[in-house]
Amino acid sequence: MRIQDVYTICKQNKIRFLPTLLRHLYWRFVCHANVLLSPCVCWSGNGKVNVCGRLMIGFDNSILSHSNSPTTIKMCGRLMVNGISRIQRGCRIEVCENATLELNNCFINNNCLILCGHSISIGAGTAIGWNTQICDEDYHEVLRANVCNVNEMQDFAWGG
Repeated sequence: MRIQDVYTICKQNKIRFLPTLLRHLYWRFVCHANVLLSPCVCWSGNGKVNVCGRLMIGFDNSILSHSNSPTTIKMCGRLMVNGISRIQRGCRIEVCENATLELNNCFINNNCLILCGHSISIGAGTAIGWNTQICDEDYHEVLRANVCNVNEMQDFAWGG
């Protein structure tokens, strides 16, 4: 992504350019991934990130979210991105250790919650509606009989 493209995206979304550019350059040259994070994104964890395409997080110019709505990503497992995937403002995504979240050219709308304890795959062309929760684990220790190990949304699905 060119610097001019980053500037245009920031201007369209009314987001500060310099912090966004610095984060993009870090991801591009240190992590070798085409990732664009808005300043309202809080990324933690030391999981692996593979991006074959582009990942944009925290950009939205709609009335569905406040411009300062934080997006939090806790990456202890593995994130695989194929194509261009977008995660809007206000989302919370957690990928546990030894878990894999795969995004294939998809769109995740505002205020979504994705908790990945094993494996979640979101297919190409899939759109996730706002305030949607996707989990492959119930995170309760009481009953363990019905644990789902893989959660997959096929291509061109709509969830929400």
